[in-house]
Amino acid sequence: MWIPFHLAVAYLTGACHLAAGLGVLFGVAPRPAAQMESLMPGLFTALVWMPRVAADPGRPGNRTEIWVSFALTAAAAVVAAATPAREQRRVRCVDIMVVMR
Repeated sequence: MWIPFHLAVAYLTGACHLAAGLGVLFGVAPRPAAQMESLMPGLFTALVWMPRVAADPGRPGNRTEIWVSFALTAAAAVVAAATPAREQRRVRCVDIMVVMR
């Protein structure tokens, strides 16, 4: 592989995946977290699988992996697009009582 510092990159991307998942799960900046999650497999597709397919287009495993990676990227992009930009504020009874006074 041509990516330098393999172990450090693996730990960094793992931490980013974990942070993005927790951000979506707990609603802490859910759209940026989902966008970051869709960006990471997209970069992986572009930086890892596209050069491999270009180097050896006849190898079926490379072509399969690029389509799997593309499908995961597209699914994450759909989740990012469906995530609301910010949380909708729910109206509470206390808010209504303050307005009525």
